[in-house]
Amino acid sequence: MALPILSARLEQKFSGIFRLTIQHARNLGVFVTIYKTLMYIQKSVHGGREERLDSFFAGLVGGCYIFGNDSAVVQQVPSRSCRYSW
Repeated sequence: MALPILSARLEQKFSGIFRLTIQHARNLGVFVTIYKTLMYIQKSVHGGREERLDSFFAGLVGGCYIFGNDSAVVQQVPSRSCRYSW
């Protein structure tokens, strides 16, 4: 009798993990697309060379876009990065 209950819980756990993995992959893909596109545009504007703050600006825009979305994956990143940086 307990086996179907256990498998249902396990299925829910795997479903949640899979859903969050998809969301993380999508966020990462969007960030990389924004970052690379902005780096390419800035490099084209500056005559084929990268300037000092180009990567900072591209990362800032991509990060603001991703972190502006409210999700469980996004909410974990600042808390974990603060925890590991101290």
